[in-house]
Amino acid sequence: MNKIQLKYLIKECVLEILDESKSSDPTKEQMIELLSSKYSKKEGFVDSAKRAIYWYAHNNYDEQSNNLHNILSTQKLDPKPFKHEKREGVETESRLTRILYNELCETFGGKETSIGFDPDKHQMIWYLEKTKLSQERGFQDSADLAIYWYAKNKNTGDDNLYDVYVEYGPFSQGSLSDDDLAMKLYNELEEEFGY
Repeated sequence: MNKIQLKYLIKECVLEILDESKSSDPTKEQMIELLSSKYSKKEGFVDSAKRAIYWYAHNNYDEQSNNLHNILSTQKLDPKPFKHEKREGVETESRLTRILYNELCETFGGKETSIGFDPDKHQMIWYLEKTKLSQERGFQDSADLAIYWYAKNKNTGDDNLYDVYVEYGPFSQGSLSDDDLAMKLYNELEEEFGY
């Protein structure tokens, strides 16, 4: 065996080992173990992990995928809280769910998704109402201001944020720097929806 043949053989062996380590049919337990090792302390981890695992199985399932098929046949997603949402898929999920989904793709193979997405007004309101800040005095006015500024600053011409910006524009007077609660809510929106 000459030097070129040896290099080729070594390369083929390495590629085969790498290919086996990136299983395209991981078990649910393998995925939970992976995600728990890095993200279990994050708020909302359990629900986000379930949703990320479901979408991973949904997007990467093929006829050869027994483990992913089992996940799809036994795990159903709870309905989305935003019933008006026309789009479906991992792209419409929470930021943490998308991060966990990307972690699965990076480890087990699969197409990753973008972390930021274009939320609509109802998604932002629903999210802010879940926070502890919703109990604060003046929440509604501060939430409206935060949503307006988020839409204004993050608007890239995408449908939802542009619509929110136009809708809230005439009614939103004030600056984030003048309203501490609005600033906190704005930061919550950035953390959840990215961009």
